[in-house]
Amino acid sequence: MDLARYFFHIHDGKDLIDRDGTELRNRDAVRSEAIGLAGDSISSLQWDFWGHGEWRLDVTDEQGANVLTLRFSGEDH
Repeated sequence: MDLARYFFHIHDGKDLIDRDGTELRNRDAVRSEAIGLAGDSISSLQWDFWGHGEWRLDVTDEQGANVLTLRFSGEDH
């Protein structure tokens, strides 16, 4: 089965561009990887998104075309 390379770019007030990418089999694998990365990133101390506007994960393919976007924001009341 052929693998395609996808790039996971994080935008949280600064741009963290994925220059290496990850080889994945299909869109289901891309979605799963994006959700896992988002959860890991948001839960780590380096991603303080509470009250700091939107946090976004953009996934692109090897040609730079957008594949999917996840958006998160948090408000602490």
